[in-house]
Amino acid sequence: MMHETLLPAFDARAKLAKVLARLEKNGVPVVTNTTTQWPTGLCWVLLTGDPTKQPEVFDACVIVPEVLSDCFGVIAVPLWIVAPEGVARWQREWSILRLPALVLCRDGTPEYRIEGLRDWRSYCDEVAAAWRAVSAVAEGETR
Repeated sequence: MMHETLLPAFDARAKLAKVLARLEKNGVPVVTNTTTQWPTGLCWVLLTGDPTKQPEVFDACVIVPEVLSDCFGVIAVPLWIVAPEGVARWQREWSILRLPALVLCRDGTPEYRIEGLRDWRSYCDEVAAAWRAVSAVAEGETR
């Protein structure tokens, strides 16, 4: 007679909480709905979302820090991550339609949005485009 081993149910929210705790331990600020102070200057903001509805947030939490590091050699502009409980506020205020979303902000105001999960190359291309766009604005050019 064969015995079946039952695996514990996968708790996506608990798993994401562990992923975010690990990122926070490595110096990435994790924002909740009570946090409203964004850093002065430029920062990247990753809006995660509910992992039961957007399971790709797990991939985004791994890919985005690596892409930012690959594109710039180091993460030259700070990365902040918005935990699921804080996403609704920023998604509404910043008119984000698709999660996860990577947003380049200046003084807390979104300058460039990358909505939805991308493959590595697409993220690199869009991060570079975002950087060029905000750099042009900083130098007085128009978009």
